[in-house]
Amino acid sequence: MGTAIPYQIGIGKSLMETYHPRIVVIELALDDFTGARAFDKTAPFYFQIDTAGNLILKSLPKQADNYLKLPARLENKPAFSFYSRLSIKSYLKTVRGQKTGKPDAETEQRSTDEINLNATQNPNPKKSKAAQDKILSQIFALIEDAYGETPIVFIFRPEFSQKDNQFYYNNDAKRVISLLSQHPNWHTMCLSDPFNSSFQNGYSPIGFGNTDPFSGHWNINGHKIVGDLLAENLISMMENRPITAAVCNF
Repeated sequence: MGTAIPYQIGIGKSLMETYHPRIVVIELALDDFTGARAFDKTAPFYFQIDTAGNLILKSLPKQADNYLKLPARLENKPAFSFYSRLSIKSYLKTVRGQKTGKPDAETEQRSTDEINLNATQNPNPKKSKAAQDKILSQIFALIEDAYGETPIVFIFRPEFSQKDNQFYYNNDAKRVISLLSQHPNWHTMCLSDPFNSSFQNGYSPIGFGNTDPFSGHWNINGHKIVGDLLAENLISMMENRPITAAVCNF
């Protein structure tokens, strides 16, 4: 799966009840987790943060029903609205009193699926990391509620610096990965090292002939790298052995 985390949460229970998987694999980047994509109001499922700092999972009924009623026909249709710019980072800037883009106004009446976990109450402006961790803990609770004790492998996409010609994770991504890794049934895979190794050997894992150099989606090289590493880890998990391929060490 490769869409924002609210979508993964929204369809989680339906997928579990239909397919009963032994292992779930979720591929995402930081923006899919805590950025604008996660707060996109045009998507079937999306996050909002209320005035008290509580994370709320919402859904667009018509779109969500298409995914929940026909799980066997689920399609990867990520939606992105350039009008939706509320992210956790901009929310924290608002709390600290810094100037930032305002979230779009509630102008439409929509029936919603709301889960209010009451985990964040007026974060201290001097403790933005602690405030972000509280918000993340609410996201983790929603994931756990959707998938229960089923093991999850999170494949985290790295960013690419064209200045330094290398793949990397910024500090925010490392923080999310570190917190995810603390869950006993969740595993994280980091691709910066294997992608950089491929790149240094003359094979870029991203980009195609019709894109800018070293940009865009994974190409045949990137998919092979991820597929081989994931297969190795899935075999280890099914044999009750620790995963060892592309393990995140932050």
